[in-house]
Amino acid sequence: MKPQPRRHAWVKTGVANIYVRGTAYYYVKMSNGKRVFTALRDATGKPVADLADAIRAAAAHATNPFVGRCELVGDLLPEFYGEKMATGDWQATTKDGHRHIYEKFAAAHPVALSSLTTAQLQAWYDGLLTRVSPGSALTYWACIASFFRWAYERHPRKIQHNPAAAVVVKNPEPSRDRAFADYALRDRLLATATDDNLRVFLYLGFHFGLRRREIDHARPEWINLDQRLLTVRNLLNPTAPLRYFRIKNGKERRIPMSKAATEFFTTYLAGLPPDAPYLLAPRKIEQGKNRYRYDMRRPFENHLHDHGAEWLTIQGMRVTFASLLASTGKVNILQIADWLGDTIKTTEHSYAHLIPQHDLIEAAFGDR
Repeated sequence: MKPQPRRHAWVKTGVANIYVRGTAYYYVKMSNGKRVFTALRDATGKPVADLADAIRAAAAHATNPFVGRCELVGDLLPEFYGEKMATGDWQATTKDGHRHIYEKFAAAHPVALSSLTTAQLQAWYDGLLTRVSPGSALTYWACIASFFRWAYERHPRKIQHNPAAAVVVKNPEPSRDRAFADYALRDRLLATATDDNLRVFLYLGFHFGLRRREIDHARPEWINLDQRLLTVRNLLNPTAPLRYFRIKNGKERRIPMSKAATEFFTTYLAGLPPDAPYLLAPRKIEQGKNRYRYDMRRPFENHLHDHGAEWLTIQGMRVTFASLLASTGKVNILQIADWLGDTIKTTEHSYAHLIPQHDLIEAAFGDR
């Protein structure tokens, strides 16, 4: 009788439900009164090489590869939101604006946090590129990457490595094809505005290039009529009725006031109550359901419709401010970037092509 080949015994690893047999790792669970052995493999389908990889792979099959219930992405989101709000990194509007990104990601990955791999995250990001623009995909990915960085730092026992760190993303350059208003349209929109809130909104966008949230939080003390300056300031420790406000990059900046803006705000500020908290809709304090304290979208769009300028957007006012400055040839890119609060690289790529080059052409032809 032939001797039977020696079989490897199942050996406990010391981690609940994970066994090793020879060099192969298995996850074991009871099903209908019988033990079921499932070979553990990594994201590429290869057998795991060590116990650490086995633990991560087991989380995809188990409700408890460790002690207690395994943590899903959605389980940690409330804590993540809370810390972001408590440290001042987020405002309520930031949370409202980004929540759907995290929740959609969590719904698409209903597995243990520790089992998610770089390959899975790369596939999710690559899938975004087929549905949204590269810029939007980068924004969505930045949200998810920030969550994994936080989870890895705060809960190293629940996530033994950061799978987002090795994901390859594309950094799209800012588009140059940005629609902006010419002087005639800008001035016509300002001259025909019949509502004070609309005038404030248009002046802060067209004459100062403020972002939408900056317009919403602009305060009377930002304006210095004597020096003809508007200073965009953070408000990190607000007192009632003011609300927390942090500039996008945190950097405060000063913007000179045009003659037209100075004349308008001289009259406008004189009519405001001394304790008015905001320039735009000073009597509107509570945020309500909208992400902004005061929603200007509909009156702005109606006004554009009346002038056949539906193509112009709220962001287009900021683009108009920078584009008209660049097209004069009298303001350098460094100064425009400073007034916008953007990086020099972004500003140069977006607006440098608008700087007139007639003097170079004349010089070239004049030498002939």
